[in-house]
Amino acid sequence: MITLERHILVVDDEEDLCYLLEKVLRREGYQVAYATSGEAALEHLESNRPRLIITDLRMPGIDGLELLRRVKVTLGDVTVLVMTAHGTVDTAVEAMKLGAFDYLTKPFKLDEIKLVVRRALEREAAQAAGVPVRADAAPEGLAGMVGNGEKMEELFRLVRQAAPSEAGILIRGETGTGKELVARAIHLASPRRSGPFVKVNCAALPESLLESELFGHEKGSFTGAANRRPGRFELAGGGTLFLDEIGDIPSSTQVRLLRVLQEKEFERVGGAQTIEADVRIVSATHRNLEKAVQEGAFREDLYYRLNVIPLYLPPLRERRDDIPPLIDHFLRRYDPSGNKKLTPETVTRLSRYDWPGNVRELENLIQRLVVLSTTDVIKSSDLPILFQAVRETRSEVSRPVAAVVGGVGTPAPVPGDYDAGRLPSGLTMQEMERLLILQTLDETNGKRTLAASRLGISLRTLQYKLKEYGVDRN
Repeated sequence: MITLERHILVVDDEEDLCYLLEKVLRREGYQVAYATSGEAALEHLESNRPRLIITDLRMPGIDGLELLRRVKVTLGDVTVLVMTAHGTVDTAVEAMKLGAFDYLTKPFKLDEIKLVVRRALEREAAQAAGVPVRADAAPEGLAGMVGNGEKMEELFRLVRQAAPSEAGILIRGETGTGKELVARAIHLASPRRSGPFVKVNCAALPESLLESELFGHEKGSFTGAANRRPGRFELAGGGTLFLDEIGDIPSSTQVRLLRVLQEKEFERVGGAQTIEADVRIVSATHRNLEKAVQEGAFREDLYYRLNVIPLYLPPLRERRDDIPPLIDHFLRRYDPSGNKKLTPETVTRLSRYDWPGNVRELENLIQRLVVLSTTDVIKSSDLPILFQAVRETRSEVSRPVAAVVGGVGTPAPVPGDYDAGRLPSGLTMQEMERLLILQTLDETNGKRTLAASRLGISLRTLQYKLKEYGVDRN
């Protein structure tokens, strides 16, 4: 019996649809075979064991339901996805009872079937590895990213569309939003997925070391270069190189990077040998590169090379609907036993907070709560003092919340709201100042000049304070 790691069998009596699905899924990196009848499918399964079977329900002879029954008897753990143009609740329920992973009704969007296939194979891989899969697990979009709101679905769509190309991708977003996760998702969805994913934080390296880190160096090329060392471009050969905080690279390095993007080759520092750069470049920044170009701090030609396909990763305050599933996701990560839960009131408070540190800040908070909580139910009173300043009137608390997070349920989130007149005791001066600034910005609908006037400070001081507190509402 042959087992292919990414092998999919498509079964449908419409050969044109089989051919289309085969073409689409092969572009996603899967190995695909198809059969135009249930009988042909069973014959194929005698010598091949796919990881996933996608079958139509209505076919002459052995139909999809009968094929599903036989597959579950003979192969047991193979994942099956069913589809039909004649879908009814009864057939869907019957297929699911027989063990189908999911059910699609024709006509379906190609993005939809790619998403379902990916989720089916991820679930199959988790089960094969002995990882428990909870039915109420938070929805995950790409490479572990969590989000089911409109903005994140649009981001996932663009990632899937852009990943198969070699075009430069520039990911924009505030610190802590998950730009590296997006870059990794692009790599995993690309033809280079079997190659290495290498990352460089350009802001973390001094100018004197950045070029050596990127391009490598020859022995003796500078003080301390005791041996030849390959750079990240060489290490990422055949794969993807992720340049994080690309807006922080110095002018001299910008020139060399531009040449690599144009010529697809480079030399090590102190070397004369030309080396091919077989890499796909994905970059990211939280800076305003357009402004940097205008000020002459960033090369315009390099900017256009990197920004062929722009992706925007929204801050957490712009996708509050994703906060409850993110909480559930991090609870599963830091409390595998599944005992810890947050009350609806706690989730409501967290959903109103502005999260200047974005997803990273939320993750750190959930980890802290899991470690320090002495009970399984985490209440709003268990939150750090900063969160006690989030306004929560009686009428707002009474809004329906389906259940405690850690199970299921999503509160009806409202915009971030702070009551400076009822600040709790125990806040530091810095925390009080931050909350007052946020409240004033809310009251002025984000108009910074008006907010600065009300606060009795200059606009420049307000902008400095916002940067200091990691808040950017532009």
